[in-house]
Amino acid sequence: MSGISRGKRYCLLFLLVAVSLPLLAREDWQQETLIICSEDAGWPPYSFVSPDENAKFSGFSHDLFERIFTAHGIEYLVEIKPWKRCLQEGIAGPVHLVLDAASNPQRARDYLLTEPIYSLKPVFFTAREHALAVQKNVSIDQLKSLIACGQKGYTYTNFGFDNSLVPRVSKDLPKLLDLVRLGRCDVGLGRDEILRAELKNYEWPDQFYISEIPDTALEPFYWMINRKFDFAPALKKHIDEQVQRIYQSGEAELLLNRYF
Repeated sequence: MSGISRGKRYCLLFLLVAVSLPLLAREDWQQETLIICSEDAGWPPYSFVSPDENAKFSGFSHDLFERIFTAHGIEYLVEIKPWKRCLQEGIAGPVHLVLDAASNPQRARDYLLTEPIYSLKPVFFTAREHALAVQKNVSIDQLKSLIACGQKGYTYTNFGFDNSLVPRVSKDLPKLLDLVRLGRCDVGLGRDEILRAELKNYEWPDQFYISEIPDTALEPFYWMINRKFDFAPALKKHIDEQVQRIYQSGEAELLLNRYF
């Protein structure tokens, strides 16, 4: 009897250890609730924001969260805010992670950037009725001679433009589309995948001519980590490893295909 009891005790001890190991293996930062900031204007298909305050955050980024955080028992909270506030609170706090950001030298200093999460194609667009004024093989210098408008808070250095010379007229892409369609801006600057996703819901989707920005490569986009977060390097390491795994497995392509 004593041998059986001892065996039961060993078995019970083994089960307790087995159940406890995943909890013990979690690092300190993984026991915190991550505060993630996404722009209120949306960034489809990567981030969809509904005007309904009770609606859930959705899109490709949300799909990644499920695999990068939820699957590892890491809790997170997505806060929807104006882009400027996301950027500010991603430096000063309380935000730990800012989504869907292009890089520039200032951001590389202010934040700890993950490896690229995805890459987008820089394009310009103009109203079709004005398209003759903007030839298909237009040079970057010719584009700079026009009124090339962008969105507030966005960076266009990867387009070959000085941000200070780009009129950033609205935070909302539909408003920028309106201004280009009405001829208030000669051209608009944007990212092809985001622009085409937005045009699906735009009232006059066929009114635009879209072309690649000459002499530019695909533009990588990052998640930006608050450098003041005590566990910033550990968070970056986890995100980078999981994103690499998701892409190498082919799962990222399957997730993105849901939205195109």
